Amino acid sequence: MSQFSPRSSVWNRFGRTSGLRATSVSVVALVGLALAGLVSCGADAPTAAPVEILKGSEVTFGNGTARTEVRVQGTTVVSVAVVLSENALEGLPTQLPPMTSQEFILPLPAAAPALVFSQVAVNWQPVGHPPMNIYTVPHFDVHFYTITAQQRDAITPADPTFAAKTARQPAVDALPAGYTLDPAAVPRMGVHAAASNAPELQGAPFASTFVYGFYDGGMIFLEPMMTRAFLLGRPDTTIKIITPAKYPRAGAYPTAYSYKYDAATRERRIELRDFVQRQ
Repeated sequence: MSQFSPRSSVWNRFGRTSGLRATSVSVVALVGLALAGLVSCGADAPTAAPVEILKGSEVTFGNGTARTEVRVQGTTVVSVAVVLSENALEGLPTQLPPMTSQEFILPLPAAAPALVFSQVAVNWQPVGHPPMNIYTVPHFDVHFYTITAQQRDAITPADPTFAAKTARQPAVDALPAGYTLDPAAVPRMGVHAAASNAPELQGAPFASTFVYGFYDGGMIFLEPMMTRAFLLGRPDTTIKIITPAKYPRAGAYPTAYSYKYDAATRERRIELRDFVQRQ
């Protein structure tokens, strides 16, 4: 994933004497060594570290709660998720001022290892946002930011360099293949980039998609985006992420995201997973 044959190796070592007696001794030796090997393997085989579940503080979300959850195995990041309680999709506002959303900041677990993410924000969009007739349906934008809250607040038209930073293009290897940038930046979010072949951009109804965010030429967030109706359907699916050739800094980044409903806990999970270390 070399093949090694213990039988042939031991036989070559002990079975080259003459006569039936010598051969019998060799067979006995072979069996003894094989048994010893099995015992040795059982004693020396490394035990995989257990998966540890780290939970962030709960935040009121609709009629329920939301939190982050980081799963690690030793020093390896297994997943980073947003977990919504059963009633979290109820009691959310149905109207907000134009071009605004309700934002929920979800703290990462205090005991979590160093992550490429510094902040998780969920934006509830009760009437959606442009492009019209595509994303103008009730949905959630789940932002996993690689920048700090202070850096987010600095993304504002009040900054004299805002226009220049908005126009600055990322390096070719920093933009995932097939992704295109929006022409304008959103304050405190930056410039969104979507897959040109996303189903909803080809005429299919929007249900779920994956977006990246850039500002001043650098990637600043990863974003699963999904409708409320999609989550109410209790999806159980894992979707591969189209990844760039280069990330803004070294660390573990996801290569897939998933939606799960846990019937035992009555929780919904929006999860980044299958992390790989990138330089």
